Amino acid sequence: MPKYYSIEKGYSFYYLICLTIFFAAVLTSNVMALKLISLWGNISPAGVLVFPLSYLLLDVLTEVYGYSKAKITIWLGFTANLFFVLAIMIARSLPYPSIWTKQEAFVEIFDNAPRILAASFLAYFLGSFVNVIIMSKIKTITKGRLLWLRFSGAALIGEGVDSFWFVFLAFGGVLTLREVSTMFLTQWLLKTLYEILLIPAASQAVRYLKKKEKREVFDYCVNFNPFSDSF
Repeated sequence: MPKYYSIEKGYSFYYLICLTIFFAAVLTSNVMALKLISLWGNISPAGVLVFPLSYLLLDVLTEVYGYSKAKITIWLGFTANLFFVLAIMIARSLPYPSIWTKQEAFVEIFDNAPRILAASFLAYFLGSFVNVIIMSKIKTITKGRLLWLRFSGAALIGEGVDSFWFVFLAFGGVLTLREVSTMFLTQWLLKTLYEILLIPAASQAVRYLKKKEKREVFDYCVNFNPFSDSF
């Protein structure tokens, strides 16, 4: 039997490590998304450099621990995002001393944060659940074979859903339709390729975790409703 370091609900040490890295990737990418960068002449939020790691970690968690743990992870990430947004909004509105000369810069940097983060909420929610459901369903259909297919399929569709909603909600009306469409396609392509290139490393992580946890989970007869109270 695997050794657990937390009694409550059997959350193992390895799961908590993955969860911590997942939170770091999600929150870091949200801050980086406030900066636009140029990639091969195309505009894209800098968060594209980090965010795919969160999807890849969700894939690993789904493969090793099943949909229920992935579902918990997504909701916890959503809660962390909400806390971050509220904290930023409070910090912007608090009074400040005369020695603080960076208020205008702080406000300007985070001026679009509520809109960008609101867009990221919906994109994160839809993309993440699409991602893990596809990962879970392909595993049951293939009876645990073709791990690369699960990773690739989940990346292609999940990142597409996430990129579409985030880009069009965050930058629609700010940039032209052509710029927004190009940004969406650039993000989708870059993030999908990013994940595919990391599939060998993710596969090694899956094999390592399954060996340590001594488990193989198949999500048969699982309720995939994100709002159900079953975990």
